[in-house]
Amino acid sequence: MTNSAATPPTHLGIILDGNRRWAQQHGQTTRQGHTQGLETFMTISLDCFERGIPFVTAYIFSTENW
Repeated sequence: MTNSAATPPTHLGIILDGNRRWAQQHGQTTRQGHTQGLETFMTISLDCFERGIPFVTAYIFSTENW
């Protein structure tokens, strides 16, 4: 089912993955990669709320990385 631009979805789910890989590819530390991931998530979340999407769910930490 497609969604019209006039009717935003009510919920967006995001899986954050690849912060460590991004950091390695850009000569950054793992912590810097996670910081960049957080900044990107915040940008997307705020944009969603501005567009009228009231719920954003993020899967951020997996047990595989524990």
